[in-house]
Amino acid sequence: MRNESSWNHAYGTSHFRHAPLDQKKDSLRLVKVLPDLSTDGLVECSIHHAVKSTPYICLSYTWGSSGNERAILISRKLLMVRRNLEAFLYVARTQLGYCFLWIDAICINQANAAERDHQVQRMGNIFAKAKMLITWLG
Repeated sequence: MRNESSWNHAYGTSHFRHAPLDQKKDSLRLVKVLPDLSTDGLVECSIHHAVKSTPYICLSYTWGSSGNERAILISRKLLMVRRNLEAFLYVARTQLGYCFLWIDAICINQANAAERDHQVQRMGNIFAKAKMLITWLG
């Protein structure tokens, strides 16, 4: 399994960066897991800005410990996620079809404290508006 530095070599500076959310609207990001792996064997996803009226599924899972991240592709850009989330996405690509998912580690810009605080305050409402909740134990 490649580590982050070897993925950096393969993908250069092509790291995923979140586009800003409109915090004045009821907007959020949603992920779709693509059914096929990349040519490098990575899980591929696309990310979309949406409003909570868009049907989506929430994922509840344990993040697990840091230090054992795995590479995935979001909109053809590299993103490192924890092993448990990568395992879920690997299964989801064949089991969930092409539905929208809300996954906090991907849909919230974890590097932006203001956005993260705003979205965390809304999580109860985000979960309440979901059409389904998946609990992933790994």
